[in-house]
Amino acid sequence: VGTSSGVPEYEVTLTVAKKLEKELINRGYHVVMIRTSHDVNMSSAERSVAANKSGADILIRLHADSMDNSSVYGALSTCMTAQNPYNSSVYGALSTCMTSQNPYNASLHDKSYNLSKKIVDTVCGTTGTKNRGVQETDSSSDINWCEIPVCVFEMGFLSNPDEDTWLQDDGYQGKIASGIAG
Repeated sequence: VGTSSGVPEYEVTLTVAKKLEKELINRGYHVVMIRTSHDVNMSSAERSVAANKSGADILIRLHADSMDNSSVYGALSTCMTAQNPYNSSVYGALSTCMTSQNPYNASLHDKSYNLSKKIVDTVCGTTGTKNRGVQETDSSSDINWCEIPVCVFEMGFLSNPDEDTWLQDDGYQGKIASGIAG
């Protein structure tokens, strides 16, 4: 819930998602929305499965972040980790110490990373907010069930009073949608 606005994340994300849908349709894309109202009861895994079955080329999941430290602000993207680059038959136990291996969908890493980086870079360039980059994880139910490239995009921090105010602004939301579409 927004620190200043009191608006829940699910409301802000759906508002921006609808703006993004319109922007993408205006650019000639076919868009499949996982939800179009607030009364959808689906787990993260179910949302990924729905995207997989939709025939979509990519999945963009919109979120707004929050932290105890209210001075933190900016946008970031998240995608899965890559597979361990070391061949265990050559490097043996050394490879397990160097990096973990994504057990879910590591083959999507490169496309997901590139999508995530382009989105965060373009949105930050459009809005002027701080670019917090791309984080990689293999422990996110938002990502692990995906069979298509995915970007979990954190539009900003609802815990930051200024950014919460920006995230409620129609013009700022339009810039986010335009940046993602770009």
